[in-house]
Amino acid sequence: MFGWISIVRTATGVLTFAGPLAAARLWGSLPAVVFTVAAVRLVWLIAQLALCLWLTPDLFSDRRIRLRTVGPLFRFGGWLTISGLISPLMVSMDRILVGVFLSMTSVAYYATPFEVITKLKVIPAAITAVLFPALSASLATDRAGARRVFMAGLAAIVGILAPLTAIAVVFARPGLRLWLGEEFASHGYRALQWLAIGVLINSAADAAGSFIHASGRPDVSAKLHMIEFVLYVPLVCWLIQALGIEGAALAWVIRVTVDSALLFWIAGRWMPAWESVSREAVDATSVSR
Repeated sequence: MFGWISIVRTATGVLTFAGPLAAARLWGSLPAVVFTVAAVRLVWLIAQLALCLWLTPDLFSDRRIRLRTVGPLFRFGGWLTISGLISPLMVSMDRILVGVFLSMTSVAYYATPFEVITKLKVIPAAITAVLFPALSASLATDRAGARRVFMAGLAAIVGILAPLTAIAVVFARPGLRLWLGEEFASHGYRALQWLAIGVLINSAADAAGSFIHASGRPDVSAKLHMIEFVLYVPLVCWLIQALGIEGAALAWVIRVTVDSALLFWIAGRWMPAWESVSREAVDATSVSR
């Protein structure tokens, strides 16, 4: 199942970039580009529906509408929507404020490393796409396995990203120099180093966030984001004025570090203890024998 989902997501991702590019070259107008993006999204929706019909036909065997399920769905989806609105706003806020307090040139020095290094987030996104349903199933039927699934997902994320982060930190300046020249590298490499560390921390927290969402509590992330937004804006304003674009990067690292610490703390409180996991595993083995 996950293989087909990955194929659809990969194809959609390619079309999301290739489609508008082709439309711009063929017709050279903004409406054509926007129409192409909308068409790709529609194709993605149809493909997802086709996968549901093919892989899980039982979902459509009962077409009755149960109004009592609408409330929980809206509550769950509503909190996810709040997170989905606030999180991108915080991601783009630093670049806006860099332009306000510094210059548009500084925005380029900051935004380019940011856009490059945050592309590493595709790795935890791919892992948590599998981790979330696995955790949901474990918490519902096999709580002894929930911690093992969580630790496996966390180990995969950190194991892949830690060496990539080390490479980014060590080769930030020579890499930017080779790509964009010495002047750009001298202004942007420190921001890249801070941002690389922040991406690693933020990516590890995706595992904790998946566990919390799988526990049926998406409101936790949304509430944290609302609180963080209020505190993050004055922090990034102050650090930009004090340290320039390095201050913007440092503010982002501080925010994701605090967010990650809180998510891991909450997930740790809700997760079955190691002793409980071991005991349940032993009991399950005894029953199977």
